Amino acid sequence: MIEAQDLTKVYGGKAAVDHLSFTVEPGRVTGFLGPNGAGKSTTMRLILGLDRPQSGYALINGRRYRDLKDPLHTVGALLEAKSVHPGRSARNHLLFLAQTQGIPASRVEEVGDAGVTRAVIGAGLYLTVLGLLALAIGTMIRHTAGSISTIIGVVFVLPILTGLLPSSWGAHINAYLPEQAGTLITHTHQTADDLLSPWQGFGVLCIWTVLALAVAAYLLEHRDA
Repeated sequence: MIEAQDLTKVYGGKAAVDHLSFTVEPGRVTGFLGPNGAGKSTTMRLILGLDRPQSGYALINGRRYRDLKDPLHTVGALLEAKSVHPGRSARNHLLFLAQTQGIPASRVEEVGDAGVTRAVIGAGLYLTVLGLLALAIGTMIRHTAGSISTIIGVVFVLPILTGLLPSSWGAHINAYLPEQAGTLITHTHQTADDLLSPWQGFGVLCIWTVLALAVAAYLLEHRDA
């Protein structure tokens, strides 16, 4: 988790970052949006300890970057592309970092070509199985508006509701919901907070879909007989 509290950085009398506070939860993709000079890069430099704020602080997993024992084991950063050797491939750059920081070389493959290939193929598989789940729900309900509402509820609303539960309960229930489990296969790498592997998550989605199709087939056979 990344936490910024009341960050302020002033250059030459002009505030580049002005009392900024935010929290980036684990496993969430978060981006800064703004024009040149809005303070996006400065904020990241403050998080990484490359600049010192006039006020406030930034923490990574509850600690300042400079206090992390092995920073690259906790957070990776690339602020400017020119810091990468122009003659080195992305894989070799990651391999260089792994070898110099005591990170297993297998980790490079996890976030490299194999992860990208799985994510690309997984996106198609995920949408296909999700479409079958939607078909099953539509067959069971047999009402267009009701089917759409139910699908939206299953895919979008249920994860929000489980997020209101105590953290330990909510995280475990959330991990086995169709949408949350299924999307793991579209990720290029697995985070420490993922309770399931990408293929395990896809398997959970398939189980939900098979059960829904079985119920839909039963209702179709007996209700319409």
